[in-house]
Amino acid sequence: MPRWAFAALVAAMGAATVGALAAGSGNPFVAAAPVLAGSAVWAVTRLPLRQTLSVLLLAVLAIDNPQERPAAGEWKSPLYPIGSLLFENLSKVTGVDALRFALIDLLLVGLVALALLRGSGERNGAERPPKVLTVSLLVALAGLAAGLAWGFVRGGDLKGALWQVRQLVAFPVLGLLFLSAFREPRHFAALGKIVVGAAAFRTLEGAYFYEVICRPRDFKPPYVTTHSDTMLFALAILLLVVFWNEARTRKSFWAMVLGGLWLLLGIYLNGRRLAYVTLGASAFAVFLLAPWTRLKRAVARVALASIPVALLYVAVGWNASGGVFRPAQTVKSILVSSADRSTQTRDIENFNLAMTLKSNPLLGTGFGHEYLELSRADDISRLFPQYRLIPHNSLLGLWAFAGLFGFWLLFLPVVVAIFLAVRAYRLAPTPLTRTLALSPVLMAIAYLLQAYGDMGLQSWGGAFLLAAALAAPGLLAVRTGAWPTQQ
Repeated sequence: MPRWAFAALVAAMGAATVGALAAGSGNPFVAAAPVLAGSAVWAVTRLPLRQTLSVLLLAVLAIDNPQERPAAGEWKSPLYPIGSLLFENLSKVTGVDALRFALIDLLLVGLVALALLRGSGERNGAERPPKVLTVSLLVALAGLAAGLAWGFVRGGDLKGALWQVRQLVAFPVLGLLFLSAFREPRHFAALGKIVVGAAAFRTLEGAYFYEVICRPRDFKPPYVTTHSDTMLFALAILLLVVFWNEARTRKSFWAMVLGGLWLLLGIYLNGRRLAYVTLGASAFAVFLLAPWTRLKRAVARVALASIPVALLYVAVGWNASGGVFRPAQTVKSILVSSADRSTQTRDIENFNLAMTLKSNPLLGTGFGHEYLELSRADDISRLFPQYRLIPHNSLLGLWAFAGLFGFWLLFLPVVVAIFLAVRAYRLAPTPLTRTLALSPVLMAIAYLLQAYGDMGLQSWGGAFLLAAALAAPGLLAVRTGAWPTQQ
């Protein structure tokens, strides 16, 4: 860089820092923002898009999201300020009212602009992803745009609509970015290591919070990690199990045993029933897709023989409390709405959402509208004023707001990716590629269950994980010959 250009850059940074200091009324975070933003822009423009996306995925999975972090008043981890900067509106962090967007929104816009400027140059002759997958992601974005337009025509609220679609827009955009940037199976394998590493870190953080912060105070939180961690823990365990099943090596076995036990602790600390449902449903899907081997036959025989024992156990422990029958109580709470108040309130919400969908099954209400509250549950409006815009059952909420047609458009990429994944799985030559081929199946199940049970469609972690999982079969389908390159 010429000296004059460097001097001009320093002068511009100095002026921007002084201006930020004045705008932020002396807030040091605001004053440092120009330098930090300039450094980030320089790094992003220099690094390959793949590396930037990998770092951002790790940050989203491992750093606390203040909007999800439970009991934050009891303890804020050292990464909590970074999470505030990444996920909360910059107006809250900086005090500048005009900055009503989060840094993660700004980063996604910047990455899209960078990908468009670079074009396909980063692929360096690598296979192009199937057009059908790329088109399906664009169709999903078009479906969201149509839902927004339909909502505005019907008098919907713009701010409410943005609350509803923020992460929904992110997952197809991220899917396109991952398709553009990742060109080799080893690149996706690195993402798998990020998932497992982030899950292990979140387990460590949860164990520290419970043992060091909560236990000395005799404080017993219902859970110590977040809703998004439910998907993260389940997916990480399933990746370890599937890779061992495909590789059958000593290294993969001990990784599954030691890593799986540690991550099961994370699920236990997380304290959410959805994690166990996700593990069971995903394991069953993998079982159905896997070829018939000696191990699969043995598992099938043991499972069939265990059904009477399992039914007897649940029957005996149906009305018991705690102890050895605690899993039976978990099953009861899932199957019977009267088992606990939480399930009852969810049933009331589901009824209201179903009635809202019934008013316009094909197109829904459009985004920016609240669901019809024909039956009232507990009043949570003080704690969560947007509860009728963002219901806990965000999957049924999407049906109510976007209609069955809008839902089909948005989840078309999931259907296409699973179709490509199953074709690629049969032809994949290595344990790694076969594991990667199953990743969209595992993640789709985790994402949809979380969306049905606990606001999964509003999860940044879910959006990133689903996007990465959907991109993997695009590469593998072409590499294995499961799908023609130009179709």
